[in-house]
Amino acid sequence: MVELAATIWADGPSSMPQEPPKFLIRQWGAWVEGIINAITSNSGLAYVFKSTMESDLSPAVNSMAWVIGDPVAENNGVYKKLGASGTGSWLRISDLPFGFIIADDAGAGSPDAIQATTPIPVSSSALVWLEVADTNTGSPVTISFNGASPLTIKTNSGGDVAAGGLTAGMTVLGIASGSTFRLLSDQTSAGVLAAAEGFANAALAAANAGFVFNTETDFTSASIPAGLNFVRTAGYYAPGDGGGHLKQRISTPSPVEPWHKQSADGAWWAVAGGQDIHVEMFGAIGYTAEELMALNGGPAVDDAEAANDVAFADADAFRSAHGAGQVFAERGIYVKTVRYERTSGIYLEGAGVGECEPRYPQRPKTWEGTTLLYRNTGSRQVTFPGITSMKYGGGWKEDPENAGQYFKLWSAYDDDAAGTTPATIRQFSAAVLVKENVQYGGLRNLRICNWIGTDGISDWSNPAITSLGDEWDMGYVVRNGEYVDDFNVQVIGGWREADHALVVTTDIASRAERNHFRKCKFQGARTLIRAPDRWDVDATTSNSVQIYFSEENYWPATGSFRGSDNVTYSYTGKTKVGTALTFTGVNPDPSGIFQVRHPSAGFANTEYEDCMFYGLDHVSGDLAGDLGIIDSRAMEISGYPLRGVKFTNCKWQSGEKVLVHMHDCQDTLFDNPQFEGGGHMIASPQNTEAADPSNFWVPAAAQVGETRNLRMKADDGTVDQDRRLFRPRGGVIDSLQIGPVTELNGHLHLKPLRSGRDTTIENWTASSFVRAYDNGNVAVTAGGANRLTYNSSGNITPGADNTQAFGTSALRFAQFFAGTATIGTSDKRLKQQIGAIEDAILDAWGDVQWVGFKFNDAVADKGDAARLHFGLIAQQVQVAFATRGLNAFELGLLCYDEWDEQPAVYEPIHDPEGNEIGQRLLAEAVAAGNRYSLRYNECFAVEAAYQRRRLNRLEEAISL
Repeated sequence: MVELAATIWADGPSSMPQEPPKFLIRQWGAWVEGIINAITSNSGLAYVFKSTMESDLSPAVNSMAWVIGDPVAENNGVYKKLGASGTGSWLRISDLPFGFIIADDAGAGSPDAIQATTPIPVSSSALVWLEVADTNTGSPVTISFNGASPLTIKTNSGGDVAAGGLTAGMTVLGIASGSTFRLLSDQTSAGVLAAAEGFANAALAAANAGFVFNTETDFTSASIPAGLNFVRTAGYYAPGDGGGHLKQRISTPSPVEPWHKQSADGAWWAVAGGQDIHVEMFGAIGYTAEELMALNGGPAVDDAEAANDVAFADADAFRSAHGAGQVFAERGIYVKTVRYERTSGIYLEGAGVGECEPRYPQRPKTWEGTTLLYRNTGSRQVTFPGITSMKYGGGWKEDPENAGQYFKLWSAYDDDAAGTTPATIRQFSAAVLVKENVQYGGLRNLRICNWIGTDGISDWSNPAITSLGDEWDMGYVVRNGEYVDDFNVQVIGGWREADHALVVTTDIASRAERNHFRKCKFQGARTLIRAPDRWDVDATTSNSVQIYFSEENYWPATGSFRGSDNVTYSYTGKTKVGTALTFTGVNPDPSGIFQVRHPSAGFANTEYEDCMFYGLDHVSGDLAGDLGIIDSRAMEISGYPLRGVKFTNCKWQSGEKVLVHMHDCQDTLFDNPQFEGGGHMIASPQNTEAADPSNFWVPAAAQVGETRNLRMKADDGTVDQDRRLFRPRGGVIDSLQIGPVTELNGHLHLKPLRSGRDTTIENWTASSFVRAYDNGNVAVTAGGANRLTYNSSGNITPGADNTQAFGTSALRFAQFFAGTATIGTSDKRLKQQIGAIEDAILDAWGDVQWVGFKFNDAVADKGDAARLHFGLIAQQVQVAFATRGLNAFELGLLCYDEWDEQPAVYEPIHDPEGNEIGQRLLAEAVAAGNRYSLRYNECFAVEAAYQRRRLNRLEEAISL
């Protein structure tokens, strides 16, 4: 027998440059290799404990076995079986050919007195691997394993470790030898270390060789040696089919999950963590388009769809049980017949999508990437409590071209409510479902479609076909889910009710906040974005609430509702009389509430980004009504509370009669939207406008809901759609209101959203504004009061009679042009103390001189060219009256005004980055001053009286 490692690497004189002898190392390595070859050629066994091996006499004679983890170090080694199977004993023939023990230096000792722990006892036949925790500061350094006596650490050449020789984080390898721990740390021992590592890798490879199974069946049919903890499969049904994966030995599981399997020897195994999870690992089968069409719907497809239904559910469940994450489905078209329910945090990742342009049938659909293809008739189990067509709440709009026909919101109920019995809730099939309490995760890079024809896909490119494909109601439903994050998802096909539905229901804890859909395409009967309805209150008492009866009402015999005051009320009964449905036993007192709704939460702040929405838009070109689907549209959005839904860079395109139907929704934002198709755009006006026949409401007594604060920024195509039913209560639509696209003259235009509405520009407090009325008038309001109106006939009137001046003494108009003279009030009913002008006044007026003059500012501007004017001087009028003891200011003809200084008014000018770069003058400064003025019409009246008196006196003198 060769020398053992303990002897070869024993301490020796540091002066021996060839120590340890290399020929001994070569002999030891050849011996180790021989043992490894013997083990691998005889299906070597491995045991943790010697006692376990000794109790197992089933191996044949000369079988080789290792004991690798016995707490008694001497029991670990290589053994040979003596005697035939079932008899005999085991003979230890050597130490383990090499051994690695991982030691842990957690810093329990000191830098110069290391205390380490190992999972098995340290022996001289094993190499110990240690990561140093702290740098040593002295010499010598000792190490104690598992509390045993300290061993002095020696370098390979036999010397003590110098201070700082062991640094924090350094990994060292050594052998326990007597009272020392010998490091393999110099140049000579580096070759030994490399050789030992090579042996370790060779042994590990040998242990796993032969344990890669071709298929899942091969794995479950195999007996796997007890010492082996990992095996791998090359495929699920066949090598390379995408189902290959790593498995890990586990203890008996409870409960047993789909990813737990037993090998033939009874051992339990599980799909190992730390690897990508593919649906093929659970038995899924994907086809290329060519493979699927070649099968032509045959039995193989039946088998595949059954396998896929199970595999998708199992892969999702596995990921969910292991902290969520990605599930990959990247091998083409997966035929399914059972809906896939995605759970929280799971991202189902496909391999992309092919081309699909529903509005252009001549463009064929292509099927590269990933498609979930739904076959047969879907199981109808999904409900949407609280969602009705709001027949009496504005959800029905009469077709302007077909009296008595209506465009209706979608309803989740039959219209069969009678008396106090609520309507029957409908059940729907859904291909993919995200339901209550599911948060995060999403779908990525895949298509959802229903099967058509015999091969499943080719007829979706056949304009001659009128089939809607296999019967599925909805493609992709998010019901009360939050933080959904979808990317590059196509939902296309003959979905009878909805291609995509984002819905909040009347479940108490329901809500759908902050979902995000990016680069998605939806084509089917409609896209639904809905929340529960609200109902107008017709009357209340201290314990009852009356609403308008609807054939779709869903209210149970007893229950609760939320009032317009946001208080939740309970009720103990219902009654129905005529069109009145009354809740009785209401608590607390509901007096004064004006609306009720279910206590669910509603939703807000969901975004669709770079998405495309279509109606049914069948490949045949036929309208939905011709194919048995009533009232298709690209999208409808309604519910309460439903607010803050944002559409960024999205497109709505359809050849159906309705393009978009909006009813009870608030704060909906369309940022850079595009609309094509020419169909109706529907938006509901203010509740109080319900009686206006031009709004096309269904006549009823319980109108509720309106499209409020609708915003469309940089919209394209809105003006080209049918907008007769587009009457939102309020909002801003760029293409219709701000520089409308119908105005191509380059001017800035501001217009109201629709007829019957005004245009207002106002200040922050709304106390001052300019308003252009729909009737043609323009009014100016300042300081909270109307100041000026310019009516449609062209007349300008003040806000109130005889209360406002036209200019001030400090700020005068330069000139007034008129076709006729001004008209002043002279109604006797508005005057008092009427009498003749006194002679004293006329005598004083006789002293006033009419003069010629030039204005100072005209001379300053024109010099000698300034023109000569004629009139009076106010100060001379004042002096003339004062000389005769009269105060001219007591007369209406002379005025004097003073004013304080008024500073100039500026506003800042900013550059595109918001930096102030200057100021703009809004109003010039006015210096403090005063001014005399005359009312010339009164001066002329006094002059006429003076001349009349003078003339009378002359006539009297002549007559004498």
